[in-house]
Formats: sequence, structure tokens, C-alpha cells
Amino acid sequence: MNPVHFANAVQTSFVFRFLGVPVAVSLWLILLGVIITLDASIYIKKMMPNPYSCGRFTYFCAGVIAAIGTIISIVFHELGHGVVSGWFGIPIVKAGLTGWGAYVQPAANILEINPWKEIAIAVAGPLANFLIAGIAAIYVAIRDESLSENTVQYLAYINIRLARLNLLPILVLDGGRVTNGFLRLVFSNNTSFRLTLAITFATIIYYLFLRKSRKPVLEDKLATL
Repeated sequence: MNPVHFANAVQTSFVFRFLGVPVAVSLWLILLGVIITLDASIYIKKMMPNPYSCGRFTYFCAGVIAAIGTIISIVFHELGHGVVSGWFGIPIVKAGLTGWGAYVQPAANILEINPWKEIAIAVAGPLANFLIAGIAAIYVAIRDESLSENTVQYLAYINIRLARLNLLPILVLDGGRVTNGFLRLVFSNNTSFRLTLAITFATIIYYLFLRKSRKPVLEDKLATL
């Protein structure tokens, strides 16, 4: 098959409607699931007191479960945006699941609605992830060390990372929309967009070239719950 035809074929494999909203699902979602499965399997094995207590297939199955939970978390993230957008009378006209995550498309340009509404809609997604992480952390705290406990621990870990990543002040992320919303309280739309774009570039440069590497302490904190 021609590579271009193949890329077009997997870009959107099928469409269904959820609450009247068309949802496009790409086959690239499978690749995302595979990547998350591998990452989750490595994490879960690393967190086990005796990493050789289970076979590779068992860790793989735990990774699959964690991957499904992570994709559901991504869906809830977008659902958070959609629910708050609906509260403000801005319907969602399109949604999708892709190889890089998920998205919802409001009927109005989110960068031109009331700034406080823009902020609230943008924050709703990360808050959904923090809520899922909190519920998972409670389960981790009350359970003894086990394969299932470490699988849920991964969900807490990945949801915190998803929320923190999305809150970065980068224009295509929720944090960029929050930044743009606050700037629009003071400046015009065009000036706010330019300032947000400048902050976006500054943030990317900082994380790529200036930020010192930090030890991954989040796993250790969750492991002590």
C-alpha cells in the first residue's frame, strides 16, 4: 500500500456519535496504547519489591490494563473540558481519539470567548486528571504491595504527569489557554496571543536547554503511600 494512502487510512478509522457529538477514532490510538503498555509494564516491574516474582506475560497484562486505564483517563480529561464548556452554553461539535491523545472542539473559538470561561474550560481537563490520581492514590494507600496495587499506582503517576504537562504555559496545551485567558483580562486578544506565544517559546527553550535534570522522585513518593 502507498505510504500516503496508509497514513490517510489510519488517520480516522471510524466515527461514532456520543451524546450527539461525532467522535473520530484513529488507528494511531493503537500505537499510543502499545507505547503506554510498555511504559506501564516497566514502571510496574520497577515498583515491585521482587521484580522477578511475576513473568513477562503477567507484567505485560498489567501494562495493558494500565494502558486502558490511561486512555480512559485521557477521555475523562477531554470530558472535563466538554462538561464545563456545556455549562457555559458552548456545545462541543466534534471530538476525537488520536495517536497523541484526544481532543474536543467547541462550537466557539475558545480564544475569543469570555476570558474567565476560557480559563475554566482549560483547567477542567487537568482537574479531571488530578481527581483520578487522587482516587488511585487512596487505593494505593489502603492496599498492600501487590501487582494490582502497582498497576493502580501507575494510573496515579501518569495522571499527575498528564495534568502537570497540560498546565505548562504552552499555547497548544491547557496551560497556554489559561495563560492567554489571564492575559486577556488585561490586554487585547491580539496582544494576549502574542504574549502567550512568546511565553510558549520561552517555556520550550527553558525545558529543552536550560532546565537542570531532576531526579524522578514522584515514583518514590507514590511508593511510600
